[in-house]
Amino acid sequence: RGSRGTGNPVCLVAHNAPFDVRMLDAEIRRLARSARRNDGGGRDKGAAAVPDLSADSGIVSSLDTLAMFRNKRLWASAARPDLSAPKSFGLGDVYYHIHREPINNAHNAGGDVNALEEILLSFSTEDWEGLAEQLIKPYVSLAPP
Repeated sequence: RGSRGTGNPVCLVAHNAPFDVRMLDAEIRRLARSARRNDGGGRDKGAAAVPDLSADSGIVSSLDTLAMFRNKRLWASAARPDLSAPKSFGLGDVYYHIHREPINNAHNAGGDVNALEEILLSFSTEDWEGLAEQLIKPYVSLAPP
């Protein structure tokens, strides 16, 4: 949940974030090409029609929870001693390992976001905050080509 308009920085949190960043980049580029075609091909006009995702949304960084869940330190430091590391780190696998039920609406954007939120809430913030700080990557502005 972003803080659009508040001026607060936003971190895009995603399971396998590099994939999602590439998908967002491809979509922004597709929109920029479409905008240039619709306004007669002017590079500057087309670019102005497409929002700068990082500037307009406040996104300044991204966190890959797949990398975070693969880190043994997360599981070793968990406040829940009954929680060991899962054998596989796919979103559905981690969710099932913690909650013992499948994700509702798996592979649907809303279902996956809710599942990731529930997984993160299964840990105390102290369990993963330090590790997340080490794994956060700067979010590169998705300027149209």
